[in-house]
Amino acid sequence: DSGFNIISVGRLVYIKNFKLTILSFSKFLENNPCATNAKLQIVGDGEERGMLEKLSIDLGIKKNIEFIGKVSLSEVQDHLSEASLFLFPSLENAGFVTLEAMSNSLPVIAMRYGGPEQFIKNNIEEQLVPVTKKFDDIAQDIAKRLELFYKDKVLTDKVGKQNRQDVLDNFTWEAKAQKMKNIYNEL
Repeated sequence: DSGFNIISVGRLVYIKNFKLTILSFSKFLENNPCATNAKLQIVGDGEERGMLEKLSIDLGIKKNIEFIGKVSLSEVQDHLSEASLFLFPSLENAGFVTLEAMSNSLPVIAMRYGGPEQFIKNNIEEQLVPVTKKFDDIAQDIAKRLELFYKDKVLTDKVGKQNRQDVLDNFTWEAKAQKMKNIYNEL
C-alpha cells in the first residue's frame, strides 16, 4: 500500500486558503485515526508558510504533512503523478492547476467557485464543496470527501479517469478548435 497521498499546489498566500487545506486534513485524520498512511504534500512557497507550518504543529499533524516549497513545473508534474488526490480549496477565480491535476487522472476536492466549478464536469457532488457555509462546516465537508476517496479506491480511480477524459474532451487546444469548427458549421 503506497498510502493516501493528497497534494495541494500554489502560492502560500491568503486567497489560496491553505489554512483550510490543513484544517480539513486535520479533521480527516481525526475522523479516521487508522489513516496512518495518509500524507499531505504542500507544493509552493509564500508569506503564509511559517504560519501554516506552525498550524500543522499546533494541530499535532506535522508528521503527516510535507512542505515541499517552490519547485519547477516538471517537479510539480512528478508530485502530481505520485498523488492520490488533489486538494484545492482556493477562492480565486482561475485555479488552472486544477486542470493539471485532472490531466494527471486525479480526483479533485475544491470549492464550488471559480475555475474548479468551470472545469469539473462530472462527479460534482464528490468533488466540489459549497462555499456558502461556515468555515468549520466547509472544513468538515472537505474532510468527509477526503474520507470518501480514502475508503473507496475504485471511486478514486473512476473519478480520476473521468477528470482526465473531461480535460481531453473540453480543455485541450484540439477540443476547443473542434468546438469552434462545430459552431462555424452550424452557422
